[in-house]
Amino acid sequence: MDKRILDGNALIAQSMGAVFHPEIKLYNNPESMWIFISRPAPSVPLQLGPSQLEYHENWEWLMPVLDKIEQEGWDTTFSYMADKAYHIAEIYGARHEYWRATSRSKIEAVWTVIVKYLESN
Repeated sequence: MDKRILDGNALIAQSMGAVFHPEIKLYNNPESMWIFISRPAPSVPLQLGPSQLEYHENWEWLMPVLDKIEQEGWDTTFSYMADKAYHIAEIYGARHEYWRATSRSKIEAVWTVIVKYLESN
């Protein structure tokens, strides 16, 4: 998995209350562990290695993140540009804060705009 995805997923996990514990390693996973206070998705264990985070590819993981951002008062929009065959995802606020991402994949556009938003907050 590339570093951009690992770093973005780590940022999202942290924003969702997970804590990274480099000193903890489970016998069946040589990676250090992310420990979650609540499950990132219903069928997911509370302890995961960095490469096991699925925010970048699984709507079941990503939607609670988007819900949290919206509950914090941010607006979101999603659109599809049929003539150019790409998706647009945006997060914006009342004071003209604005983040935008585009991709041929809808989940990649949403994941990217969430990472941009979290990087600046």
